[in-house]
Formats: sequence, structure tokens, C-alpha cells
Amino acid sequence: VTGGERVFFCLGGNCGVGKTHSAKSDPIFQAALKDGEPVGSFAPDILKTSLRKGVNKITAPQVHTEGIVLTRKLTSELEHSGIECAMLFDETFKDPARLQEMVDVCAEKGGTIHFKDIDGPLMVSALRVLCRDPNTDPCMQYRTIALGYQKIRENRSLLVENVKKNEVIRNYQMYVVNDDYESVLAAEKVDGKFHIIDQNLYERATQAPKQEELDAIGTTPIDDNFLRDLEEHPIPGVRVDEVAKHRGKTVEQALNDKSLVLPFWE
Repeated sequence: VTGGERVFFCLGGNCGVGKTHSAKSDPIFQAALKDGEPVGSFAPDILKTSLRKGVNKITAPQVHTEGIVLTRKLTSELEHSGIECAMLFDETFKDPARLQEMVDVCAEKGGTIHFKDIDGPLMVSALRVLCRDPNTDPCMQYRTIALGYQKIRENRSLLVENVKKNEVIRNYQMYVVNDDYESVLAAEKVDGKFHIIDQNLYERATQAPKQEELDAIGTTPIDDNFLRDLEEHPIPGVRVDEVAKHRGKTVEQALNDKSLVLPFWE
């Protein structure tokens, strides 16, 4: 969206937590969408898919680093340019320094930031990625998803402190997935004031996970009991029939195998 002031619309959170869906339903973020879609958003996942387009022998892990590096280079050039426009950034924001870069640019060149921060359980992210189509979406290895989950929660308190003290961050919303797999507003910054709305969910999203949790989820077996539990307690965005294709593997094994699937382009 060109014209007017410089505005950075930031979607933060791990892969598979529903960042794009959340943006589509937000009146503020709709200003950065084209016909209701995040067309042209600056997202590493989009560039990763583009790098593989038309190439039959490149796996998702092979373009993971390249996609991130190229996205950061492009976004850095645009952020520091004199263009006055609205730009949508879809990233993990697992490193607090990333948000600080945007704050510094806005402070120097003028502009504001709207930030929507989405938190979700590691298992939800893992299973949603497992259900992706390797021809159209990046399928990351388990360690990549787990590291994103770990770093985001470890550093979210630092990110929140940045949100509180910087006036250029005009709006902030933290949504956290509850035990019923509903994304609930847990905290927000409105009119310069930060409020915690749901203390329990806020603490969940800002608590660093233990290694035991990451190991337990990765070694969870995809067996009859696991699939039956998914049918009885469905997770939005997770197809039981797709997960069942990996019966007999652990969650980590299934994701790692899926990441090596070669795309097929006609």
C-alpha cells in the first residue's frame, strides 16, 4: 500500500500458529492486505517457496537459510528507503533485535509500527506443518520448528518491554492459543498503555520451555492412540488423514521425512 506515512505491519510468531488468518480478520491489518490476502508480504516462507518453484530436486531444508538471508536483505533495503508506504512483515521475530531495527528506522525516518504477536503450542505448529503441501508451502524439519518455539518464548518478555517503551509501536496485540485451541487476546497496547488481559495465558506465552518438553513432543509416536485422540479432540488446520500417512513414526521423524520430499512441477 503506497502513499501516506510509513507503516510497518508486523506479524510475529512461530510457523503454523495462524498469523495469516489472524491478519485477515483484523481491521487494522486489513490496510496492509490486497483483496483480503497478504499479497507481497515480506515473509521468508514465501521466498523459500519461490526459490523451489520449477526445480524438482531441491528440498525445503536446502532453501531454508537462503530464504531467510534474501528476505532480510530485501526488507532491510526497503525499510531504510525513503518510500512512504505500508509494509507487511510475516516473521517469527524470535530475536528482539529484529523489532528494535524497525523501531530505529521509524524513529529516524518517521513511521509507526502495528504488531500482532501470535503464540501457539509446539505440537500444533508441528502438526500443521506436517499437513502442508510440499509443492506450495515450506515443510521445515522438527528442530527448526522447535527452535523457533523455544526462542520466541524465551525472548518474548524482552520484546514486550520494547513494545511498552517505544511510542512508534502504536498498537500491539498478543494472542495465545488456549487449551481448546482458540486464539485468545492475552495482552495489548492501546493508546500508549500496555494491559494484560489474561494473566495465565500471558505467562504461558512468556515462559521459556524446558528441553524436556521439546524432546517429549518430538518423540511422540504417531500411533493409533495418537490418531484417535486427534479425532476426538480436533485441532484446526490439522487433517487426521494426512497425519495418519506417517503412522509408525515419531513426530520428529515424520517432519524430517516430509522436509525431504521433492516437489513435483508439471
